[in-house]
Amino acid sequence: MLNNLKKSGVLLLSIGLFSTSQILAQPILDQKTYEQIGQQIKQQQKDIEEKAKQYDQRRLALEEQLKQMGEVAYLKNTPILKQEYYALIDIIAPIRQLPEDLYAGRDDVGRIRIKEKHVYFLELFNEGLTSLSPKIGELQYLVYLNLSMNLGMGPVPKEIGNLINVEELCLSDTGAKVLPEEIGNCKKLKKFYVSRNRVVLPKSLQNLKDLEVLYAVGAQIPSLENIPSSKLKELVLTSSSLNSLIGIGNFRELERGYFAGTKVKSVPTEIKNCTKVKFLDLSYTEIDILQEEIGHIDSLEVVYAIGNNLNSLPKSFINARNLEAVLCFEGNNIPPDDPVVKALLAKGIRVI
Repeated sequence: MLNNLKKSGVLLLSIGLFSTSQILAQPILDQKTYEQIGQQIKQQQKDIEEKAKQYDQRRLALEEQLKQMGEVAYLKNTPILKQEYYALIDIIAPIRQLPEDLYAGRDDVGRIRIKEKHVYFLELFNEGLTSLSPKIGELQYLVYLNLSMNLGMGPVPKEIGNLINVEELCLSDTGAKVLPEEIGNCKKLKKFYVSRNRVVLPKSLQNLKDLEVLYAVGAQIPSLENIPSSKLKELVLTSSSLNSLIGIGNFRELERGYFAGTKVKSVPTEIKNCTKVKFLDLSYTEIDILQEEIGHIDSLEVVYAIGNNLNSLPKSFINARNLEAVLCFEGNNIPPDDPVVKALLAKGIRVI
């Protein structure tokens, strides 16, 4: 009986039904108690087996769904980790008709690309995804993920934050209204496209210190406060809720800035710190004066400033070293014989 009790005690501890103190407090158990414990253990084993069976049925159903679509689940015969394979099945299952180039068996061609047993490239652009599975977080070796133009995809699961190796993420035109704060965990992200979703950009965006490109057309973002500035080269906030350019001077690597259609009222003098900017779009904002500091940016090549009720151009434009074109007549009150306009035309600079 004692030996049986010891064995039972070890088993009870291993499955977590009772604590050590409970076992020691009851050194002798009657036959009925043993039977009850045995039944509990059997029921637990049965529950585990049932969950495993349900999972297998789900996987088989998804694979069958793929076959019914007229496609072969090529991935089953490729060198890929089983966990990532099952995650892929979950992710692509909502697609009604899979593209022919879904997987080509090479690591440089196709919508799904695998290298060293890991999925590193996934492009499901305009494939009719109706949702994004939380399983996306299991593809932790992804470097490139494109889910754009899946208009009915909707919410982005918090598991997106598990993609710690992703460098380019495309979520434009997906209907995602809110991005989870976990997006800030994707610290290797360099290019982020999230346009035309009217999305609210999370505060954690500021954690993406390696970000070089941000396309957030129509985003809900009133200021530049949470946008990482240290390496950003291209910033597109066209038609967003942006109402201030305060902080623009921190974007010292900026080469192209798009702020058209925003509620920006003025350009702060700190813009002179953007010494690498080449293209600046300030069209259809609430700006009525362009500061002289803009013309002092030697790298500046093109300025768009239509639709702003401007009455003149900065005199500094005349001496701008690399200025090639200024779009300013439409929607403004600048006369063709404006002295700055005449001087620019004389230098061969296009004024439209």
